[in-house]
Amino acid sequence: MKLRLVVMSLLFLFTGLLILPVAQAQSNTCPALVNRALAEIGTNCAGLERNNVCYGYNRVEAAFNDPVSEDYFSKPSDRAGLTTLESLQTAPLNEAAGTWGIATMDVQANLPGALPGQSVVFILLGAVEIENAVPEEDALILPDEPLEVLTSHAAALRRSPAGQAQVVGQVEANTPLLADGISENGQWLRVFFMADHQATAWVRLGDLEAVDSLSTLPVITPKSRTPMQAFRFQTSIGGVDCEQAPSVLFIQGPENIEVDINANGADIRIGSSILLRTLPDGSMQIFVLSGGATLNPNGPNPLFLAPGFTSICPPLGAMNGNCEWSAPRQITQAESIELSFIKPLFTNASNLLRYTPSVPELVCASGVGQVACDLYFENAALALARASEECATGGLPASMCSALFPG
Repeated sequence: MKLRLVVMSLLFLFTGLLILPVAQAQSNTCPALVNRALAEIGTNCAGLERNNVCYGYNRVEAAFNDPVSEDYFSKPSDRAGLTTLESLQTAPLNEAAGTWGIATMDVQANLPGALPGQSVVFILLGAVEIENAVPEEDALILPDEPLEVLTSHAAALRRSPAGQAQVVGQVEANTPLLADGISENGQWLRVFFMADHQATAWVRLGDLEAVDSLSTLPVITPKSRTPMQAFRFQTSIGGVDCEQAPSVLFIQGPENIEVDINANGADIRIGSSILLRTLPDGSMQIFVLSGGATLNPNGPNPLFLAPGFTSICPPLGAMNGNCEWSAPRQITQAESIELSFIKPLFTNASNLLRYTPSVPELVCASGVGQVACDLYFENAALALARASEECATGGLPASMCSALFPG
C-alpha cells in the first residue's frame, strides 16, 4: 500500500513537471500575441474613413440592421459603415487558439464635416460588447461637403441656436463660414468655428447673405446623434483573461477639441483620451488618460474629471443623460498597473490615433509606514494642459490640483 502511494506520488510529481513548462510556455505567449495583434491592427485598419468600423484582429462578431452576406465583415481588415451597424463584440485573449478580438471605429460624433481628418477613435480590446444606441432612421448624417455661407454684416456666433445663448465669437461682414446643419425652426445654421475647445457655433440666418440650397442641410436638435455617438456597452464578458490583454473600450477625441458621447445613458464630453469599462455589478467606470472629461455636461452640475482620476456611474444610474457619478478620486496603484497594459497600443498602432496620449502612472516612494504616491505623466505638457486651465480658473478642487501639480 505504501509502495503504491509512493508510486502514485511520483507519478503526480512527474506529470506536474511535464505540465508546468507547458503552462509557463502558454503564459509567455501572451505578451508576444498582444504585440503582434496590436501591430497588425495598425496595418489592417490604417486609413479608416469617418463613420466606419474595421475588423482589427480575430475574433470579432458584428450584427447589422440590413441583410448582409455570410462573409461580410468576417476577417481582419474588413470594413463597414456605422449607419447600419447594430452591435459589435470582440473576444477575450485565448492563448491556446492565438486569438484576441480587436476592432476600431471612426465616429464623427458632433464634429463638423468642415473639420477634415478629425473624428473620435473607438478601439475595442478584448471582451467588449457594444451596441449602437442611435436608431438607423434617427441617425444624423452630416454632409460630406459643408455649405459655404457669407455674413451680410457683423454677426455674433452663439453656443446654441437661441438669441439668449452664450456668444462664443464675433465675425465681420463678408466673412465666409462653413455650415453643416440647420435648427428646427429654420432660423439658425450650425457652422465650423473654434472657441472654448469646441468646433461649432450657431449663426442667425438673418445675419447672412441670401443662402441657396438650405434643403441640403440636415436638421440638428439637442437630441441629434450621429451613428454610434450614443451606445451601450459592457466589458469582461467571460472567457480567458491575460493581464497583458485588458478588456476595455478606449476612446480618443481630437486634441484640444471637446466631443460629446453618450455611454450607457450617461452624457460625457471628452477633450482627451479615456478608458471605459464595466464592473461586475454593472456599474461603469471611466479613467481619464490625457486632457479631461466633463461628466453630465448638459446638467445643472457638470463634473470635470482630470487625468489620473476616475469615477463610477452606478448600475442603471443614468437618467436623461445625467448620472450620479461617484466623487472623483485618484487612481490606485493596482489601477495604475492595469492602465499600463494599454501602452503597447500606443506604440504598435500609433497610426490609428490622433495623438499619443500619456498614460498616468502612480509612483510610490519606498519605505515603511504610510507610503506617499504621486501621479506621473511621461508627456505632462500634453496630458495636463486642460487641467492646468481648470486649476487656474478655479474649475477644479484644490486637492485635485495639488495632486496634479505638486509643489
